[in-house]
Amino acid sequence: MEDIEYDELHDNPRLAKIIVSHDNPTYSSIDGVLYSKDGTKLIRFPPASKKNTFQVPDSVTSIERSAFWDCTSLTKLTIPNSVTTIGDKAFHVCSSLTKLTIPDSVTSIGEWAFAYCTSLTEITIPNSVTSIGGFAFAYCASLTEITIPNSVTSIGGGVFQGCESLTKVTIPDSVTSIDCFAFIPLPETIIAVPNSYAWNYYSHVKGIKVVAPDKE
Repeated sequence: MEDIEYDELHDNPRLAKIIVSHDNPTYSSIDGVLYSKDGTKLIRFPPASKKNTFQVPDSVTSIERSAFWDCTSLTKLTIPNSVTTIGDKAFHVCSSLTKLTIPDSVTSIGEWAFAYCTSLTEITIPNSVTSIGGFAFAYCASLTEITIPNSVTSIGGGVFQGCESLTKVTIPDSVTSIDCFAFIPLPETIIAVPNSYAWNYYSHVKGIKVVAPDKE
């Protein structure tokens, strides 16, 4: 078999292990996790796996679309510096994940990538990231603060929608575009460089305190 239907992998919450023949020309598996044949793409971590911690192998450069979809038992994940791309919905509904550091090799975060990670209280986005997809962190209800790296130039629609515990957001002066629905509800405090786009954008919004980085 050289191709696997998307639904076969992602609409089966009972999937506990994926085993691929060594002769398969397209896919490979290690400890029940599905990869591309060359090991550079992590395609699917089985949602019914008994593992609650996981180390992404150093061979992986791309965490594919919905790779960890609905892996609700996963509490700790380590992503190596080999990874450059986090696909759409890659960690969608990883509801037990509490903390995550994205390595400084990652340049893009897909749409809905961390949406509904409801236990996530802390996430580090490195300066290497230039693109954050829509709704990337939507409904991360336990996230309290976030720093946008100075490599990002725009914050799209719904990126932090439903982050009801988010009270403080740091926005660099590299950002020149913010969608009006980027933050719903709005955070209490925006930290921004005076006269930057974010400073001017939020200074006249009622209910938000806008402060300079050296005044927080």
